Amino acid sequence: MCKRLFVTAVLCVGLMVILGIKDAKAWPRITGWGMSGGSAHCDAFLGGIGNPDVNPLWVDCGLSNITMAVQCMNNGGGTGGEGNPFTFEGATGSSYPITWADFTSKGKATADVEFTDNDLYLLIQEYLAANPDTEVCQNPNWSIISPDEGGTVTVLSTDVCITIEGDDGYYYFVEGYCTLDAVEDVYECTETASGKGYCENYVPPAP
Repeated sequence: MCKRLFVTAVLCVGLMVILGIKDAKAWPRITGWGMSGGSAHCDAFLGGIGNPDVNPLWVDCGLSNITMAVQCMNNGGGTGGEGNPFTFEGATGSSYPITWADFTSKGKATADVEFTDNDLYLLIQEYLAANPDTEVCQNPNWSIISPDEGGTVTVLSTDVCITIEGDDGYYYFVEGYCTLDAVEDVYECTETASGKGYCENYVPPAP
């Protein structure tokens, strides 16, 4: 009788452990990061990633103090190349859901959080509406070419905050800044802080 009870208890505990492993979240972490061009892309490299179908996971990238350059044209339609560098001192963010397609190997995945030219253009328009005396183009007779008209927005430098939510409900972050090397056309990024919690200048929105 005692042996039967003991065997039953062991089987029950074993079943609970198996179920627990199946449903438990992994311990996600940011193992690397950077930025790439085109539009502005935050590239995050992740480890400790579990089953995204069981435990949905979002990576958030926030940009702040963004210095951008836009393309301008005059009223006659002539283009003048890049206008004056423009610094948006606010913050903007975007989230990226991790799916099986993002996995590079077991427990490892990548995330590509994109800010399109139009996203950045809208930030500039928002700022100019509140600060109409800001000179983004070469002179007041020139205007910004919108992305819909073929214009581009180039991020020259920006503060970057990448966050991922851990299985304990806390956020883990990497914070730094990136500057565009115009000659090589690549971003050089420097990490300034990382850890548990939020970046100093940016709090990610809920997914």
